[in-house]
Amino acid sequence: MALTIITTLVSSLLPIPKNLQSVVVGYLLSLMTEAPKHTQQFAASISGISQSQFSKLLSTHKAFAVLCLKNLATFYAKAAAKNRPFLVNGAPWSIAIIIDATLHPRSSLHVHNAQRFNHGQGFIVGHQWTNIVLYINGQTIPLPPIAYLTRNECQCRGMEYKTEHEHIEAYLKTLNLASYVGSYTDSEVVVLTDSGYDNKDIQNAILNRGWDFVSAIKTSRSATTKITKLKKI
Repeated sequence: MALTIITTLVSSLLPIPKNLQSVVVGYLLSLMTEAPKHTQQFAASISGISQSQFSKLLSTHKAFAVLCLKNLATFYAKAAAKNRPFLVNGAPWSIAIIIDATLHPRSSLHVHNAQRFNHGQGFIVGHQWTNIVLYINGQTIPLPPIAYLTRNECQCRGMEYKTEHEHIEAYLKTLNLASYVGSYTDSEVVVLTDSGYDNKDIQNAILNRGWDFVSAIKTSRSATTKITKLKKI
């Protein structure tokens, strides 16, 4: 019953080919099911579909997955952007771009593209995704995230290695925000980050777009302020 409902819903939202519907729905159902680890093996066990089908889905249909996420983000963002209110009274912002990372612990000892990350409360060995999220009119809308690839993984794939900060800088420079929200003015946009993204290149990329940013700063960051004299009345 659950598979039928999810299949109908997914098919109404996304143009998924019929030959992929069952495996896509099976994988979504596995992600919706509470479990210690959301692996391909777990998806196979609750859906009755061969694990190899999930492996093939995730390894050969990346472009289609990104396209589906963009289509969904565009649909919801354009609806939310109509008559959008200011995020904060007295401020010009009505569109927020939120940047943060998600760490996924490795599912086994034998896993590719894993690295040791410090998440603030100790270290995790696993994978990282950098999430880019729009917040408009009270709605949170995820955009295609940035997958972090280690130096070794990039070498194996014949790709140029980039740090997370370099990926974010490039993402912000090329983000076609109008394709998601329609018409907007640069002064409406604010980018929100934590201290992990207190980076001048990222901040300059934001300012060069005409956007503002609000960011926590590192404890080691020095700052200067411009001193102005008050005029006597």
